[in-house]
Amino acid sequence: MSTVPVRIIGASEGAADNQFSQPRGICLNAKTKEVFVVDSNNHRVQIFDLRSLAYIRTIGERHHHSFAFATGFGGGTDRVLNSPVSCCVDNAGHLYVSDTNSHRIVVFEQKTGEVVRTISRQGSLTGFVNKPYGICIDSKTGYLYVADYHNHRVQVFDAETCAFVFDIGHFGTTPGNSPGQFNEPIACAIDQEHSTLLGESALNLQMAASLCHCYVIHCLIAYVKSVM
Repeated sequence: MSTVPVRIIGASEGAADNQFSQPRGICLNAKTKEVFVVDSNNHRVQIFDLRSLAYIRTIGERHHHSFAFATGFGGGTDRVLNSPVSCCVDNAGHLYVSDTNSHRIVVFEQKTGEVVRTISRQGSLTGFVNKPYGICIDSKTGYLYVADYHNHRVQVFDAETCAFVFDIGHFGTTPGNSPGQFNEPIACAIDQEHSTLLGESALNLQMAASLCHCYVIHCLIAYVKSVM
């Protein structure tokens, strides 16, 4: 297998347009032919043209006061992100971003970058999240799946109403290596049969996480080929 990159997005490490500092998540919009890249340490999402890979615009911004990040700044309808990790898009022109260190999901209007709504807030009870990581949306049901990292579960919300629907998995009384248990889940994906695939970060299930990431990467490659 060749390791030579076909094309590269981003010029170098940095905080300017078309530069990254720890890019984490990526998703594609089939209608607009745009690539969304979560630029985690720059606290933003950068958008690129799928065909030319040219930089288009940025959604989200960092707060200019460091104290805000220590307390998980972000709430209501502000555009400030705090170390976001993942993103996904729906068919209605919305971009969903897991605002990890602010413990919420922020829904943006893809074109204007304005905040439409936020989903959940910090906590351990049902419907609350603690450092949400990977997210994905099921276009058939309108459900948003959230890998709730520090709560060791995946929670499912109605993407339109923000209402909690159900959750998947739990940590248990021992390390989460038994059926139905998770240990810091980091990724989720929906396949063509609308089945949920999950990945964990713990060493005892590192292979599962790797397989899940490979699945997502190969799906993205296949998708790019289909729309080019």
